[in-house]
Amino acid sequence: MKKSLLLPGLLVVSCLITFLMMLNSQSDKNIGEDDRHDIKLRAEKFAKIMYSMRNGESYNSKKEKVKHLITDELAQKIFTEKDSYNISGDINIKELDVQPSGASVDLKVVQSIPAQIRTSDDDTRTLNVELKFVKKNDQWMIDQFIPVEDK
Repeated sequence: MKKSLLLPGLLVVSCLITFLMMLNSQSDKNIGEDDRHDIKLRAEKFAKIMYSMRNGESYNSKKEKVKHLITDELAQKIFTEKDSYNISGDINIKELDVQPSGASVDLKVVQSIPAQIRTSDDDTRTLNVELKFVKKNDQWMIDQFIPVEDK
């Protein structure tokens, strides 16, 4: 009796998996041009706030500046560690490359690093991050922040 239920059960599971994969691929297609533009602008704004740092500025002070761009869950995750301050010169964005793909964005940020905190002769540092967006209350919010090394 159990063997006769195995084949229909496998068929149902494979149909469900196929349906979910189609639904997932459709969700990226349902993102309109206005949504893509909004996602890109929000990613750029987030990057400029988070990756630029003035002398004496606190990392956790950026929470208020980005709270309208990120979910509460992400804010909890990235702003719960002990606060740190920039006690050297200004850190600025030298180059910012934003590549949206559906509800995700690949960011490449090149920062100019002050001489006081350089660990090599190079005066820049390159960071690669993936941001995943979700739509909440009719606004695109950053839900996940994934450094490329962690992918």
